[in-house]
Amino acid sequence: MGYFKFHFLYSWQNTLFFSAFLELMFEAYIEIIISIYLNFSVAVFTKDGETAAYDTSVILAIVCLVIIPLLLGHIFHMPLEQYKEKGFLNRWREVHVDIRTDNKWASSYFQLFVTRRIHFVLIAFTLFENPDI
Repeated sequence: MGYFKFHFLYSWQNTLFFSAFLELMFEAYIEIIISIYLNFSVAVFTKDGETAAYDTSVILAIVCLVIIPLLLGHIFHMPLEQYKEKGFLNRWREVHVDIRTDNKWASSYFQLFVTRRIHFVLIAFTLFENPDI
C-alpha cells in the first residue's frame, strides 16, 4: 500500500512541477530576461527585498541562459524515434505541444524560439548601451 502511495506522489510531483516550470519559462522567457538585465544593470542593495531580488535574478539568469538552453540542446540531440515514446512525451510534453515530430527541424520549435529570444534581447540591450552601432 505504501509503495503505491509514494509512487503516485513521485510521478505527480515530477509531472506537475516540471511541466508547469517549463511552461512558465517558455511563456515569460523574454520578460524574465529583461528583468534579469534590469536587476543587474540597476542593482540597489538598500533593503533586504532588493538583495533578494538580485539573488533571484542571479538564479533566473542561470536557469534562463544556461540550464534551459542546455536542456533544449539535449532534447534536440535525442533520436527522432524517442520523441514518440510515452516516457518522453510525459516528461517533455511542454516542449512538443502541438508540434510536428516527423523531422528534427519541425520539432525544434522551442529550441529556435529560445535562441531567437536570447538574440533579440542581446541585440536590443547592445543597441541601447551603444546607440552608435
